[in-house]
Amino acid sequence: MAEKNNVISFEKELFMKNCDIFIDIAKIFGEMLQVGEATFSFDHSEAALTLNPSPKFEGDLARFSQEKIKSVTEEIVEIALLLLNNQEQQMLNQAREEGKTNESILQKKIDVVKQHIISDKLQNAFHFYRTCIGYVLEQFAAQRIVKAASPNYPAQETILLKLVVKDNMDEINKQAVFFEVYEDQLDEIIAVLTDLKNQNKPK
Repeated sequence: MAEKNNVISFEKELFMKNCDIFIDIAKIFGEMLQVGEATFSFDHSEAALTLNPSPKFEGDLARFSQEKIKSVTEEIVEIALLLLNNQEQQMLNQAREEGKTNESILQKKIDVVKQHIISDKLQNAFHFYRTCIGYVLEQFAAQRIVKAASPNYPAQETILLKLVVKDNMDEINKQAVFFEVYEDQLDEIIAVLTDLKNQNKPK
Protein backbone atom coordinates (compact mmCIF):
# COMPACT_ATOMS: atom_id res chain seq x y z
CA MET A 1 0.00 0.00 0.00
CA ALA A 2 2.86 2.34 0.89
CA GLU A 3 4.48 1.58 -2.47
CA LYS A 4 1.26 2.48 -4.31
CA ASN A 5 1.03 5.77 -2.40
CA ASN A 6 4.63 6.54 -3.32
CA VAL A 7 3.85 5.96 -7.00
CA ILE A 8 0.80 8.23 -6.83
CA SER A 9 2.82 10.89 -5.01
CA PHE A 10 5.59 10.67 -7.62
CA GLU A 11 3.11 10.98 -10.49
CA LYS A 12 1.48 14.00 -8.85
CA GLU A 13 4.89 15.61 -8.33
CA LEU A 14 5.76 14.98 -11.99
CA PHE A 15 2.45 16.50 -13.14
CA MET A 16 3.06 19.59 -11.01
CA LYS A 17 6.62 19.95 -12.31
CA ASN A 18 5.39 19.77 -15.91
CA CYS A 19 2.72 22.33 -15.05
CA ASP A 20 5.35 24.69 -13.63
CA ILE A 21 7.41 24.32 -16.83
CA PHE A 22 4.29 25.04 -18.90
CA ILE A 23 3.64 28.21 -16.89
CA ASP A 24 7.25 29.41 -17.21
CA ILE A 25 7.28 28.89 -20.99
CA ALA A 26 3.83 30.47 -21.43
CA LYS A 27 5.00 33.60 -19.58
CA ILE A 28 8.03 33.88 -21.87
CA PHE A 29 5.80 33.44 -24.92
CA GLY A 30 3.52 36.17 -23.56
CA GLU A 31 6.43 38.61 -23.41
CA MET A 32 7.48 37.60 -26.92
CA LEU A 33 3.96 38.21 -28.25
CA GLN A 34 4.00 41.72 -26.79
CA VAL A 35 7.21 42.67 -28.62
CA GLY A 36 6.44 40.87 -31.89
CA GLU A 37 8.89 37.99 -31.44
CA ALA A 38 6.07 35.46 -31.36
CA THR A 39 3.07 35.50 -33.67
CA PHE A 40 -0.28 33.74 -33.58
CA SER A 41 -1.56 33.10 -37.09
CA PHE A 42 -4.99 31.87 -38.11
CA ASP A 43 -6.93 30.89 -41.16
CA HIS A 44 -10.45 29.56 -41.50
CA SER A 45 -9.67 26.30 -39.70
CA GLU A 46 -6.05 26.21 -38.51
CA ALA A 47 -3.88 28.09 -36.02
CA ALA A 48 -0.18 28.26 -35.26
CA LEU A 49 2.19 29.98 -32.86
CA THR A 50 5.43 31.00 -34.58
CA LEU A 51 8.51 31.96 -32.58
CA ASN A 52 11.25 34.34 -33.71
CA PRO A 53 13.17 34.94 -30.48
CA SER A 54 15.92 37.49 -30.02
CA PRO A 55 19.08 36.42 -28.16
CA LYS A 56 17.45 37.57 -24.91
CA PHE A 57 14.49 35.22 -25.29
CA GLU A 58 16.68 32.46 -26.71
CA GLY A 59 18.56 32.63 -23.43
CA ASP A 60 15.32 32.45 -21.44
CA LEU A 61 14.22 29.37 -23.38
CA ALA A 62 17.63 27.67 -23.35
CA ARG A 63 16.91 25.84 -20.08
CA PHE A 64 14.09 23.91 -21.75
CA SER A 65 14.55 21.13 -24.29
CA GLN A 66 13.34 21.70 -27.85
CA GLU A 67 10.96 18.79 -27.39
CA LYS A 68 9.45 20.40 -24.28
CA ILE A 69 9.11 23.80 -26.01
CA LYS A 70 7.38 22.11 -28.95
CA SER A 71 4.93 20.19 -26.76
CA VAL A 72 4.12 23.26 -24.65
CA THR A 73 3.64 25.36 -27.79
CA GLU A 74 1.14 22.83 -29.13
CA GLU A 75 -0.69 22.72 -25.81
CA ILE A 76 -0.83 26.52 -25.55
CA VAL A 77 -2.34 26.72 -29.05
CA GLU A 78 -4.87 24.01 -28.17
CA ILE A 79 -5.93 25.67 -24.91
CA ALA A 80 -6.04 29.14 -26.49
CA LEU A 81 -8.28 27.91 -29.31
CA LEU A 82 -10.67 26.25 -26.88
CA LEU A 83 -10.80 29.43 -24.78
CA LEU A 84 -11.42 31.56 -27.87
CA ASN A 85 -14.23 29.15 -28.75
CA ASN A 86 -15.74 29.60 -25.26
CA GLN A 87 -15.07 25.98 -24.28
CA GLU A 88 -13.35 26.54 -20.94
CA GLN A 89 -16.03 24.74 -18.93
CA GLN A 90 -15.98 21.75 -21.26
CA MET A 91 -12.21 21.48 -20.78
CA LEU A 92 -12.55 21.58 -17.00
CA ASN A 93 -15.41 19.08 -16.98
CA GLN A 94 -13.34 16.62 -18.96
CA ALA A 95 -10.32 17.10 -16.70
CA ARG A 96 -12.50 16.63 -13.61
CA GLU A 97 -13.47 13.19 -14.86
CA GLU A 98 -9.77 12.29 -14.86
CA GLY A 99 -9.29 13.41 -11.24
CA LYS A 100 -8.98 16.54 -9.12
CA THR A 101 -5.23 16.79 -9.75
CA ASN A 102 -5.79 16.98 -13.51
CA GLU A 103 -8.52 19.57 -13.04
CA SER A 104 -6.32 21.69 -10.76
CA ILE A 105 -3.38 21.56 -13.17
CA LEU A 106 -5.57 22.42 -16.16
CA GLN A 107 -7.05 25.38 -14.27
CA LYS A 108 -3.54 26.73 -13.67
CA LYS A 109 -2.69 26.34 -17.35
CA ILE A 110 -5.92 28.03 -18.39
CA ASP A 111 -5.24 30.92 -16.02
CA VAL A 112 -1.74 31.55 -17.40
CA VAL A 113 -2.94 31.35 -21.02
CA LYS A 114 -5.71 33.84 -20.23
CA GLN A 115 -3.29 36.21 -18.52
CA HIS A 116 -0.29 36.02 -20.83
CA ILE A 117 -1.47 34.73 -24.23
CA ILE A 118 -5.08 35.78 -24.83
CA SER A 119 -5.56 39.47 -25.66
CA ASP A 120 -8.17 41.65 -27.33
CA LYS A 121 -5.95 41.75 -30.41
CA LEU A 122 -5.77 37.96 -30.52
CA GLN A 123 -9.53 37.63 -30.07
CA ASN A 124 -10.17 40.09 -32.91
CA ALA A 125 -7.83 38.16 -35.21
CA PHE A 126 -9.44 34.84 -34.28
CA HIS A 127 -12.97 36.08 -34.95
CA PHE A 128 -11.91 37.66 -38.25
CA TYR A 129 -10.09 34.66 -39.69
CA ARG A 130 -12.71 32.16 -38.52
CA THR A 131 -15.51 34.05 -40.28
CA CYS A 132 -13.84 35.41 -43.44
CA ILE A 133 -14.33 33.22 -46.52
CA GLY A 134 -12.57 35.44 -49.06
CA TYR A 135 -9.07 36.78 -49.53
CA VAL A 136 -7.20 38.22 -46.55
CA LEU A 137 -4.07 40.32 -46.24
CA GLU A 138 -0.92 38.32 -45.55
CA GLN A 139 1.74 40.97 -46.09
CA PHE A 140 1.91 44.72 -46.59
CA ALA A 141 5.20 46.50 -47.25
CA ALA A 142 6.22 49.90 -48.58
CA GLN A 143 9.42 51.69 -49.46
CA ARG A 144 10.43 54.97 -51.02
CA ILE A 145 12.11 55.02 -54.43
CA VAL A 146 14.20 57.90 -55.74
CA LYS A 147 14.25 58.27 -59.51
CA ALA A 148 17.06 60.27 -61.03
CA ALA A 149 16.32 63.31 -63.14
CA SER A 150 16.16 62.92 -66.89
CA PRO A 151 16.46 65.52 -69.66
CA ASN A 152 12.69 65.92 -69.71
CA TYR A 153 11.68 65.33 -66.06
CA PRO A 154 13.01 66.30 -62.64
CA ALA A 155 14.08 63.76 -60.02
CA GLN A 156 11.12 62.06 -58.40
CA GLU A 157 10.46 60.24 -55.15
CA THR A 158 7.67 57.65 -55.25
CA ILE A 159 6.43 54.90 -52.97
CA LEU A 160 6.51 51.24 -53.97
CA LEU A 161 3.78 49.22 -52.28
CA LYS A 162 3.59 45.45 -51.98
CA LEU A 163 0.40 43.61 -51.12
CA VAL A 164 0.24 39.84 -50.66
CA VAL A 165 -3.21 38.34 -50.20
CA LYS A 166 -4.19 34.73 -49.65
CA ASP A 167 -7.37 32.72 -49.84
CA ASN A 168 -8.45 32.23 -46.23
CA MET A 169 -9.99 28.89 -47.19
CA ASP A 170 -6.91 27.67 -49.08
CA GLU A 171 -3.57 29.15 -48.02
CA ILE A 172 -1.79 27.84 -51.12
CA ASN A 173 -3.77 30.27 -53.27
CA LYS A 174 -1.88 33.57 -52.96
CA GLN A 175 -1.50 36.69 -55.06
CA ALA A 176 1.14 39.42 -54.86
CA VAL A 177 0.70 42.91 -56.28
CA PHE A 178 3.40 45.58 -56.58
CA PHE A 179 2.46 49.14 -57.51
CA GLU A 180 3.78 52.68 -57.20
CA VAL A 181 2.06 55.80 -55.93
CA TYR A 182 3.24 59.40 -55.71
CA GLU A 183 3.02 61.62 -52.63
CA ASP A 184 -0.46 63.05 -53.27
CA GLN A 185 -1.88 59.55 -53.76
CA LEU A 186 -0.21 58.44 -50.54
CA ASP A 187 -1.92 61.32 -48.75
CA GLU A 188 -5.27 60.21 -50.23
CA ILE A 189 -4.74 56.62 -49.07
CA ILE A 190 -3.81 57.78 -45.57
CA ALA A 191 -6.85 60.08 -45.44
CA VAL A 192 -9.23 57.29 -46.46
CA LEU A 193 -7.77 54.85 -43.93
CA THR A 194 -7.72 57.49 -41.19
CA ASP A 195 -11.38 58.27 -41.86
CA LEU A 196 -12.26 54.58 -41.65
CA LYS A 197 -10.34 54.27 -38.39
CA ASN A 198 -12.04 57.31 -36.89
CA GLN A 199 -15.47 55.91 -37.78
CA ASN A 200 -14.82 53.07 -35.34
CA LYS A 201 -13.85 55.30 -32.41
CA PRO A 202 -16.42 55.71 -29.62
CA LYS A 203 -18.15 59.07 -29.70
